[in-house]
Amino acid sequence: MKKSLLLFLLLASSVPGIFAQNALGKFSGKTLDENSEAVPGATIIVKNESNGFQTGGVSDVNGNFEIGDLPLGGPYTIQITWYDVTHTCYS
Repeated sequence: MKKSLLLFLLLASSVPGIFAQNALGKFSGKTLDENSEAVPGATIIVKNESNGFQTGGVSDVNGNFEIGDLPLGGPYTIQITWYDVTHTCYS
């Protein structure tokens, strides 16, 4: 009886992990200036226009960025700011 109960508890505790799915997306890219040089330290803000979800990050020393854990759907607005220059993209 103890073995059956233990086996049931082990199986029952593993079920949520088996059926869990990651339904999230991401934006990634590289910030470049007008001379195609990397722009490190640019602030990237991503906003889901349909539900108001907003998150962001900063480009690395090579200008690369990745903003993850985004709810699926959209449209999204991506705003990139570096010093006093702002560029907005829509997807």
